[in-house]
Formats: sequence, structure tokens, C-alpha cells
Amino acid sequence: MFHDIRKQHYFNLKREMLNPFVVQHIVLLAFLIVLKNVLLTFLIGRIHIKNLNRVTTSLLYYSYLVCSVEEY
Repeated sequence: MFHDIRKQHYFNLKREMLNPFVVQHIVLLAFLIVLKNVLLTFLIGRIHIKNLNRVTTSLLYYSYLVCSVEEY
């Protein structure tokens, strides 16, 4: 009985994680992190790292807010 409840919880969690909206945001966040690293590598002399980090943090926070709003 207990095992069935845990299994059901696992499948519910898995279905939630595979929700297209969640997957889309995970991919977006991964892309933003990669983009930030690429920009840091190529433009390290021209752009202040602090400003770049501030922009990235703002984008991550915005997507977190969008995810939070979509849940309700």
C-alpha cells in the first residue's frame, strides 16, 4: 500500500516535470546560462561583468516569476 502511494507520487512528479511549459523554461534557463558564459568569454574586456551578471539575474528572476504565476 505504502509502496503504491510512493509510486503514484513519483509518476505525478514526473508528469509535472515533463510539462511542456516547465521543460521550455528549463531549456530557456540553460540557454541563458550558456549565452552568459559565451559573452563572458568573448567580451570580457569590453563589458563589465557586474552589469552582465545583473542582466542575467534579472532574466532568471523574471522567468521564475512567470513560472510562479503560471502555477496558480
